[in-house]
Amino acid sequence: EQCPASILITDTQARVVYANQAFFQASGYTKAEVLGRHTSEVSTNGMDEDLRHKARQELVQGHVWRGDLRNQLKDGRVVLEDVRVAPLRNEMGVPTHYVELKQDITDRVKAEATIHQLAHFDRITGLPNRFAFLKRLMELKEQSRGKHCHISPCPRHGLLVLDVDRFTSFNDVQGSIQGDNL
Repeated sequence: EQCPASILITDTQARVVYANQAFFQASGYTKAEVLGRHTSEVSTNGMDEDLRHKARQELVQGHVWRGDLRNQLKDGRVVLEDVRVAPLRNEMGVPTHYVELKQDITDRVKAEATIHQLAHFDRITGLPNRFAFLKRLMELKEQSRGKHCHISPCPRHGLLVLDVDRFTSFNDVQGSIQGDNL
């Protein structure tokens, strides 16, 4: 009950038998709307049938399943959640229930995307910056390494470097907007 992460416990048919207060606050559902319902209706609705089948196979074998899901809350909002599901076993080691632990990672994923954008792209032009260029250049170098070409065409890459003479003078006279356009 004290855990800040959402916790659900289901039976082996994936019907909810318990949910903590953090789940109710995060999802917008009430206890009456959740208990007895299938987890696909109230908790893991971001799973397609193929992924649900794979998760079930992992759980039946006694393994923990982990994944990031785009789940829909009661009010229709979509959140990205880190979901972990683990079997709860009886004295004989047979799974009798499953515990589902979920954390909303939407803000973290958005922050990571922003950091990536700032690190790899120029803020003015939106074009890849020097870091992204060098990274891509190294990727192309690694791709072409070890390929021997005889008759069939091999991927070839070229690099063209342009140096605009007296560019700072142009920028000083025309302004940085015109310099960016150039």
